[in-house]
Amino acid sequence: MDIRPLLCIPGAVLLVDHLLQEYRSWRCRESLHMAAPIANIVVNVALIIGGPGRCIVDSCPRVPLLQAGFIGFAFFISLLAATTNTCALVGIVFMSQIFEQIIWSVGGVYLTEAFPTEVRASGQGAVMAFGNCGAIASAGLVGPLMEIWVYLPIVTMASLLCACCLATFLMKEISGEALSDCVPARSYGAVETPGESRAGDVHGLR
Repeated sequence: MDIRPLLCIPGAVLLVDHLLQEYRSWRCRESLHMAAPIANIVVNVALIIGGPGRCIVDSCPRVPLLQAGFIGFAFFISLLAATTNTCALVGIVFMSQIFEQIIWSVGGVYLTEAFPTEVRASGQGAVMAFGNCGAIASAGLVGPLMEIWVYLPIVTMASLLCACCLATFLMKEISGEALSDCVPARSYGAVETPGESRAGDVHGLR
């Protein structure tokens, strides 16, 4: 699955660059851009420690992990609007990327388990296409939002992440279930109504 670090999100890029430019802290940019990939590595290693069946991604339910990812990501991305301290910004980016990577990694596993084999590629492609539409829309909306208020893109992203967390309560927990190969299909005409059954008995057809 495509991994998009926090600093690839237009709103975060523009906001952080604005803060660093305003407070003449450009030396912090390199540290910020290093924090995201390091966080990706750390969280992916943490998720698979212990091996198959014993690691976090195998032993923990998917939905609570996704909920923790959305809430944590929303919380730390909101903190970008609360400080101008360069060390704090690096720490916030690192922690926010930890939770974002949980969403991507666990979400990828959930998609694999949720779709039957015969439609898995199509289903995952549709989900990714829908997500990319949001990325394209955000690129065009960040500028106008920042003209209204420099922190508005961050507030918007945090609000959307909270909405996604609420949406996870509608998801079915499927961890531990066997993967399905085929899409379940209803067998039309196989179930008779009670009236039809009695009619068949009267005419000696049963």
